[in-house]
Amino acid sequence: MARHYEGCCVKRPPGIALRLALASIAAWFGEYLAQAADLTITNVNQNVTSNSPFIPTGSPSQLSWAAINAALASGPVSVTTAGSPITGSDNIIIATSSPVMNSGNSLTISAGNVLTINSGSTIVNNGTGSLKLQGGTTVINTNIAVTGSLTIIGPIMLGSDIILTASSVNFNSTVDGSHNLTVNGSAFLTGAVGGAQALASLTLQNACSLN
Repeated sequence: MARHYEGCCVKRPPGIALRLALASIAAWFGEYLAQAADLTITNVNQNVTSNSPFIPTGSPSQLSWAAINAALASGPVSVTTAGSPITGSDNIIIATSSPVMNSGNSLTISAGNVLTINSGSTIVNNGTGSLKLQGGTTVINTNIAVTGSLTIIGPIMLGSDIILTASSVNFNSTVDGSHNLTVNGSAFLTGAVGGAQALASLTLQNACSLN
């Protein structure tokens, strides 16, 4: 049977079109299933592994600051959505303030999608341990104060006026949001600041490196 190629258009038999449609749906569904569960850091533990790395095991998944602080007493701690056996949006929400921690061990909080620090949910560590925050986007709505270093991996969106205090503050991507940002500590900025949404102001209190 002859095929008509006029106008660079080839008419596919109905069976081929159906198979292509089903393949597209299967690809989308596989991508959806690959997303890990959500995790909220609160004052209770629910559907989460009992030791670091803290990973969601069910829904809803909640992790307490008490569990994180206790784990920091014995070594570095990781909180992540990666490796979760259930599906979700791959977000982490810090919904309550940390206690005033005094740990020399590092804490890493890593979301595959959005990491949100809610308003009033401050993170404070008077010990020398570093804090690393990582997300597809990290939304910061409150202040962070640590004695060690603070590293934020991925784009940052400011949700309010923010003060970040650390021995060094490292941004490896963009910083946006129409708010005031103050950095107390050596600042290392490797991405555009205010490129998508201008900051109201940027105050760097110590030495800085802009790349």
